[in-house]
Amino acid sequence: MFKALKEKLFSARKKLEHSIEVNTPTQNEKPQDISRAEQIHPQQEVETPAPEQVKKASPKITDKIVSFVRDREFIISEKDVNDILDELEMGLLESDVAFSVTEAILARIKADLSGSKRKIGTSVDSIVRNALSDALLGVLGEGVDICAFIREHERPVKILFTG
Repeated sequence: MFKALKEKLFSARKKLEHSIEVNTPTQNEKPQDISRAEQIHPQQEVETPAPEQVKKASPKITDKIVSFVRDREFIISEKDVNDILDELEMGLLESDVAFSVTEAILARIKADLSGSKRKIGTSVDSIVRNALSDALLGVLGEGVDICAFIREHERPVKILFTG
């Protein structure tokens, strides 16, 4: 059971890496979509709406190009990861992972990867691996400190191991 789950996670990680690498712009692309005003005043502040109106919007093409030219970064779009996350969802459900846990893992990975920026020299493998490990650790939680549990409860403490 765990071998199949491990293989599906590895497969999803490789597909995410490939998707992110394929969909990043090349250095030969020219930033033609940047307006004249953005070229003259790239650091100009824009008035932001109230906090309740702020939503995480997908980055526009101009934002991607400005980020690429100025910061030497790529912005990972949501559509780069959606198809692979659907496959990962099916793989997790086929491996008998609970639906709520699957949804939590996918939501965390999507939040970590979508809209995030990666420097040109940064390894895609490390970004995807960190997103997967953060999602899994977030779902598993902190766990139980057995020593503290034994100290706090009346003796004899009953512990049951299953698996």
